[in-house]
Amino acid sequence: MSTSLASLADSCPPLSCDTFVVLPPNSLDNCVIFGKNSDRPSEEVQEVLYIAGCDHPRNSKVQCTYTKVDQAARTYSIIIAKPSWMWGAESGSNENGVCIGNEAVFSKMLSQQENEEKLLGCDIVRLALERSATAKEAKDIIIKLLETVGVGGRVSDEPLLSYLKYDNSFLISDKTEAWIVETAGQFWATQRVTSGLRNLSNILTIGTDYDELAEGTKEHAEKYGWWDPAEGEFHFAKSFCQTYSEVEKMDKFTHSRYASGREMLEEFSKDKRFCVADMISILKDEPSGINMKGVFRTMSSHVSFIRPPGSPLASCHWLTGTPDPVFSIFKPFVFTDGANIGASTKSPNFGSEDPAKCIPRFRRRVDRSTPLFEEHERVYLSCGTKGRESDKWLKEMNTLQAGIIRETEDFINDPEKLQLNKGTKKTLFRMAVHKEMVLYSKRSTLQSEIYFHDDASPRPLSFSCGNSCSSPVSCGTGCFPLSLNLNSSTKKKKQ
Repeated sequence: MSTSLASLADSCPPLSCDTFVVLPPNSLDNCVIFGKNSDRPSEEVQEVLYIAGCDHPRNSKVQCTYTKVDQAARTYSIIIAKPSWMWGAESGSNENGVCIGNEAVFSKMLSQQENEEKLLGCDIVRLALERSATAKEAKDIIIKLLETVGVGGRVSDEPLLSYLKYDNSFLISDKTEAWIVETAGQFWATQRVTSGLRNLSNILTIGTDYDELAEGTKEHAEKYGWWDPAEGEFHFAKSFCQTYSEVEKMDKFTHSRYASGREMLEEFSKDKRFCVADMISILKDEPSGINMKGVFRTMSSHVSFIRPPGSPLASCHWLTGTPDPVFSIFKPFVFTDGANIGASTKSPNFGSEDPAKCIPRFRRRVDRSTPLFEEHERVYLSCGTKGRESDKWLKEMNTLQAGIIRETEDFINDPEKLQLNKGTKKTLFRMAVHKEMVLYSKRSTLQSEIYFHDDASPRPLSFSCGNSCSSPVSCGTGCFPLSLNLNSSTKKKKQ
């Protein structure tokens, strides 16, 4: 345990994570754009996992982090960013275009509840993604799980953070709308968002403008003196925040992140063409604290670009799987049959010996580093975030990122390429990881053209596809070249 993390145990609770959504008319091409920074303990590794949808036996159960729940008859394919020790996800998307991110919030109800092992908020994110076709359906699933199973259990595998507990808020979006679910113990409020902008930053935000309210919410608040009907309309956030005055100053940091996030959403969407690059810029912002540094830092980032209903073009999901979005690559993923993201963003499997599964839990530490995390941290620690070497690395990262975004958008915006080059869709994320790790290894092969192939093998230009032809493109087997011009401009381009 690091000294700084140990000292945190005696300080105020960590306030972190920022989640955003932009809907028409503020977004490019009437798409919905979702974004989330996952701010977690700085020694915690995050995975990026793809789980294919499948059918499940009747009356079967699914093991979540601490408890089992009834399994659905069928689960949808999902891509998720998750702390490596738990089953659930900080954020993710499914094949239907549903995206969910959750946030820690701190309510008065925390003092009234035991922290017995139930579902984690992150477990609920994953369960809802696996089971929902729309944001509204995901919202209903979240509420049902909150009411029938409940939330509880350790939220960190760090021994000195065993005291930490919090409530959850969820931002859910799909192709046409978004829903907010904010909780305070067993009580909750929802809000529907059909246009414009919305963001969350660790505080309850639903006031009098709720769409749904859990049964007994007003009565409980009135019973404990948190709301007086004679003083005005029921305000969920003011009633349940750990005294609203404390939250307003808790410390101004949370509110400044929330306000800064809102301001940036408004600024970037003034031209009604808010795009993926804009969301990435917001997630990278350091002065606001949205890109968090320190004992709790941004450990993974996620952006989803969701097409409107009926579009023949592909939605695309961008995930880092590494800390600090300024020094990370957002890698593209497109849902398709047989998708293969590789194993570079997956942690080791410790089976029944995993400290998170053994009782008592978390009595020993294990190295959960993914191959990508390990390579990233090696370079991150050696180059630092300031100075000549850092500037050089950042320039290389920005050039690589610009190339990946440009080439990916050219691909997903072309229906013919999407149809003819199905192998590319399967391996977009894996190939981007390959390029990122090549950069970390300072290998000169980054300069060469990389080919996507159905067998998911990265192939330099000098390789053939194995079908006795010199050009993979001409053999008709589904190979597709993705070349990166590393000398091209990194200027943001609206697609």
